[in-house]
Amino acid sequence: MTPYWVIATLLVASSTIDASPVSPTSSVKDMLISANFTALVDSLVANKLDDVLNAKGPITIFCPTNEAFKAMMDNKVEMVKGFNTTQRFLHYHVVPRKLMPTDIHNDMTVTSLRPDKHLRFNVYGTDKKIMTVNGVMFGQPTVVTPTIVMYKLNNFLLCASGGGIFDLLKIRKNKNNQERFSILVEAIQLVNLTHTLEKEGPFTLFAPTNDAFRRLPDGVLNKLLATPAELKTILLGHIVSGTYFLSGLTNESDLPTLDGRSNRIAVGNTLTVDGAKMNVEADMLAANGVVHVIDRVLLS
Repeated sequence: MTPYWVIATLLVASSTIDASPVSPTSSVKDMLISANFTALVDSLVANKLDDVLNAKGPITIFCPTNEAFKAMMDNKVEMVKGFNTTQRFLHYHVVPRKLMPTDIHNDMTVTSLRPDKHLRFNVYGTDKKIMTVNGVMFGQPTVVTPTIVMYKLNNFLLCASGGGIFDLLKIRKNKNNQERFSILVEAIQLVNLTHTLEKEGPFTLFAPTNDAFRRLPDGVLNKLLATPAELKTILLGHIVSGTYFLSGLTNESDLPTLDGRSNRIAVGNTLTVDGAKMNVEADMLAANGVVHVIDRVLLS
């Protein structure tokens, strides 16, 4: 199964979409049909979400394209992961306020129609042209009326894990249902960074897997676990203040880490951070940031 972040990278929303001319008296349903979000309309109708279809606003809808529905149809369990019902999943794409691009700033969180589920917005680049919601890129509004805004998405919005980054690390397992980050979790607890990664932030964590720790030269891991001060410095070098999704990482980006240094990002056939491959898995969303999996420990 293709990882969600790969699909998100391949299906990039245009940033130059012109708003469709619609009558402000049209219904939300008619606006969606006019903008060719017909699969979304079908899903809203099938799930009896009249509160969205007949909404008067103010409201903002993040609209997955028909192609997004087609691409994800065979992966419905992943689509609704974190939600009890499809209705709640669709409500997660709707914000009960009008959001224009000028209203959006970096690392802003907004409550959706699921009040227990927040959306995280990010704005990247010196020209602030790259905008994301939960890591999914979007551009200018497709539909704008005095009370209603619609944005095109080439992917669905997945929700953050129930807790922060530390909680996410504890529950993630590999394809063999084995703990994936247990060594990192142990190290974080040893140097008292648990609260930081669970309650503070937002942060971006470049997370070495258990295999990455096992690739260290003989004796290095045991030495680090026996010297908490050195271990803490190394772990802080994996943490960046702020939320940097894959779409916000550009070639030769320097991201300042909590140890006072910086991580150099290189974008090419393989995405790397300080030379460590980052194409294992990216954009794992937590309540207080995002986690990118890397294949080695950053020692320098």
